[in-house]
Order: sequence, then structure tokens, then C-alpha cells
Amino acid sequence: MLRAIILEDDQFQRGFFEQLVTNRIMINPSPHHYDMEVALVTGQGQAVIDYAAAHPQEPLLLITDIELTDQEMTGIDVAAKLRQTSAFATIIFVSSYPEYLPLTISRQVEPLDFIYKGAGAEEVTEKLRAAIDVAYQRYQKGFAARAPQLFTYSPMPGILRQVELSRIYYIRSVKDQRRQLQIVGQGLNVVYRGELSKIDSPALLRVDRSVLVNPQAIDHFDAQQRRLYFDSAGTIFCPCSVRKVAVVKQYLQTHAQQ
Repeated sequence: MLRAIILEDDQFQRGFFEQLVTNRIMINPSPHHYDMEVALVTGQGQAVIDYAAAHPQEPLLLITDIELTDQEMTGIDVAAKLRQTSAFATIIFVSSYPEYLPLTISRQVEPLDFIYKGAGAEEVTEKLRAAIDVAYQRYQKGFAARAPQLFTYSPMPGILRQVELSRIYYIRSVKDQRRQLQIVGQGLNVVYRGELSKIDSPALLRVDRSVLVNPQAIDHFDAQQRRLYFDSAGTIFCPCSVRKVAVVKQYLQTHAQQ
């Protein structure tokens, strides 16, 4: 999961940035929530350094002001420290002082973006949303892809099993069987006791009232017949509800452009 840190010494702006990030996690260009959370909101640079030191392997997104009132360090100092301690850190500066931009380069903190507060709330909001989207894409490609995502299920009480999410095509409720789910995938055809509503995985997309799919496993989509296919021959498929056709189309279009 990508952890967002907001460092801003102005209380109002701190709350504004927190709400903006929280909203973007929930509502974004993808068909599901970002695998991301706001981990720390603070006006103290040292608090950010302490958090990063305690979580060196966590992927971080730092959204920071540069001028920090009554503090010896600046946002650039904090960003430079993160570069030394964190395995994966993306930096976004939001500042009222555009003259600091050359310093962010000379200090080699490699920011993703430098957003000028003086441009106005509307432009700052638009640019910050776009920067968060890019940061999340980088996280997915540069960090999340390093280790396989796992799906955990219980074939019987007291026993847990895990399967790589990339092997799963879809999970569906078994017809006429109460609380029975079926996992279909590469070398997988597993029936176990469970409820679709209790599966909490942002990587899976609901395409029907009784079906969750791994959207990255989709081979092609027949919108007219409302079928999602998981092989080029068209032998493995699941249904898509009328209400979810637009969602699937949007995902496939966005995925094709990446």
C-alpha cells in the first residue's frame, strides 16, 4: 500500500490537502479505489523523518510545503532525508515561493512536481490530483509489481490458503448454493465457503452482482453479449451486468493507454 504523508504548517491548508488526497483515493480515473492511505498529516518536519525511519520499506508519497514556520529544517531538508532512508519515496512540493524550485533540483531530491500555491485553489487542486495519479502509477509499476499480490481464502474452518492474484480470472457466487464461492483461474477451480460481499480487495472489480473479476486478467470484452473473456479462444468467460458495461469499458480504455 502507498502511504501518503502531508507536511504543511498551515492548519487550514493541511486539512485541505488531507481531504483532497482522501477523495482522490476513493474517486479517480481507475474503476476502483487506490491501494493507498493517508498515513500522517503533520506540520512538523521531524515527525515525517521519524515516520520514514520507522517504516523504511514502506512506499511513501510526501506532499510538502517548503517553508516550515519556526523550524530549522525546510520541506526540502525533509525530502532529502526521505531519499536517504526510504526504499521508495515520491515527492510533491506545494509552495508559495517559486524561487525555491531550482533548490529542489540542486539538492537532488528529484520531485515529481512543484505546485505553486499562488496559482489559486482550483489550479492547485487540479495539478495535485494529476500528480497523485502519476505517483500512484509509479508505485504500481515500480514497487507493487516487485512482489506478487496474494489472495487469501479458507477452504475449511481453521485453514487458510493463499494464491497469487495474477492467477485468478474471477470469483463468483455458486448458483443455488448459499455462501459458496468459486475461484476460477490459471490452474484454479476452487469452491469454498464465503461471501462475495466480504471480499475486500481493491485489485478485484465487481462486474455483476455475483461476480468479481481480476481486471488485469481480461483478454477481451464483448459489450453486446456482456461477456468478459479471459482467453483469446473465448472458452473462459463470465457475465457482466448492464450497469457495469461502462465501468469495464473505461477500465480497458485506461489500461490500454498505460
